[in-house]
Amino acid sequence: MRDRDTGVFLGALMKLYSEREHAEQFMDGILLCRRVPYFRGLEDRDRGDEDEGMIVHTGDQVGELFIVDEQSGKQHRIPGVTKTRLRYNSTDRLALFCTALVRSDRYEAERPEMAHQFMQRLQASLQAFVRIGAHTVVVLDVERFLDQVKAAAEREGFVSHARAVEYYDAFPRQVELHGDQTFGPVFCKHERYRDQREHRIAIDTRDDGLEPLRLSIGSLRDITVHVETKNLMENIRFRRDAIPAN
Repeated sequence: MRDRDTGVFLGALMKLYSEREHAEQFMDGILLCRRVPYFRGLEDRDRGDEDEGMIVHTGDQVGELFIVDEQSGKQHRIPGVTKTRLRYNSTDRLALFCTALVRSDRYEAERPEMAHQFMQRLQASLQAFVRIGAHTVVVLDVERFLDQVKAAAEREGFVSHARAVEYYDAFPRQVELHGDQTFGPVFCKHERYRDQREHRIAIDTRDDGLEPLRLSIGSLRDITVHVETKNLMENIRFRRDAIPAN
């Protein structure tokens, strides 16, 4: 897995499913992409998010800001602290395909500690993955997968963007959208979701329909592996190359 400009990662995308049947459909190259409002109304502590596709400028705990008078010890309220949601209507029409991205740090060349970092981060997120889905499809060739998605979207006349989610922590939060009000907000989520290590593909179908998008990208059978999520750690192993004798 290579960043063309700045080095290499060791990493894989992992798509989580509750049903084996849906995992098989993904391996056959059928992507079910849900629209942004679907996640706002989802009553699921791991996948549901009332702030989905919005930029939120405070943390979860909305309170008041005070300044303390050093002489009297009295607290004086500074007005105007609220939980502010900035909603971009164009975001609602986006269809999202969400996976987990587990990867090492980026290096200029392959290094032994990349494998340790990968396994350490997978272990840290394993319980979150188990809650989301009992079945995991591991995508081994990330670049090819993303290329297939982009090509399929373009054939349909859609615009797509793909990248890892940026997690923000607490109030105040300043998010730079770089003028991209259509796609930017869906790649920002609160830190309570950080252990999901989410990577997203956002597809703009250029219509206001809210029905899920089914996108056929071609078979992924040769670059994917299915495993039960609870067994991920046991099924990923490190093999040492033998050192030839002198």
